[in-house]
Amino acid sequence: MFRLIHFSDLHVWSPTGYDGDVTVKRVLGRLNLWLKRAGRFPPEWGRRVIDEIAGREADGVVFTGDATSAALRSEFERARELFQPLREKWGDRFIVLPGNHDRYSARSTREKLFEEYLLDGGGGDFPYRRRLCDAVGLVAIDVSAPRFLSSRGQLTASDIAEIETLVRDQRRETPMVVVVGHYPLAYPKGVRAQWQHRLPLADRLFPTLSEAGAGLYLHGHKHIRWALRPEVCSSLTLVDSGSAGIRSTDLTKAAGFVEIDLDAHGVHAARGYGVRESPDGRLTINAFPMGFP
Repeated sequence: MFRLIHFSDLHVWSPTGYDGDVTVKRVLGRLNLWLKRAGRFPPEWGRRVIDEIAGREADGVVFTGDATSAALRSEFERARELFQPLREKWGDRFIVLPGNHDRYSARSTREKLFEEYLLDGGGGDFPYRRRLCDAVGLVAIDVSAPRFLSSRGQLTASDIAEIETLVRDQRRETPMVVVVGHYPLAYPKGVRAQWQHRLPLADRLFPTLSEAGAGLYLHGHKHIRWALRPEVCSSLTLVDSGSAGIRSTDLTKAAGFVEIDLDAHGVHAARGYGVRESPDGRLTINAFPMGFP
């Protein structure tokens, strides 16, 4: 059995700074931080989640993007510090990919700040595939890109073809293939998907992954913890780990993570964890069933 811990959307934020990169998006982002985001993402909640993950036993850990809020150097520095215990414990089995907030501006993307701070200066070489054990392999994709104002992803037909090839190649080596990306490919009934936050061609990527033999797709972006199989005939399950840093009284939305047990035959168990705050301010980690399809 292979145990995988999945978390996402930490959203470390810095109270000041533009890194000399003053754009309309950054100015609006600063306003949004002080009006909403700073209160919604208290730093101690994200720290509590990472401390909990670091103390657990697993065969691998995946972070599916948005370590930062605005891709500032000070934010990346803080995220690197928070991730260090996970890097020390799991090494190259701690897998990190960027989200749209880590590609917040063209300048931060061009300067490769995500790669410098969270990939130890390496390029990432997305998409890529990796064998995790005899039964389980992984394909990691990066579909985040800097936008003038929106948070939309970036995906082309040629990208889909390349990802399909990687999944099929990995499937020949390991019977279970887990694909990890930042954006949802589908949404549960009743969950609103806004145009400015969507991944173009997501509706084409889902059937492609399914037909290529992927068994699990892990993502973040939408700050709700869910497990979803949007097509009855598909064996591909989509899991959103929710946010690792957001404050909420709802365990499906509160800062937390997902723990998944899987092998060559599929997923055997999936557990969600969320932070609950007691009246005296103490933060505890609470488990809840994921309702895995």
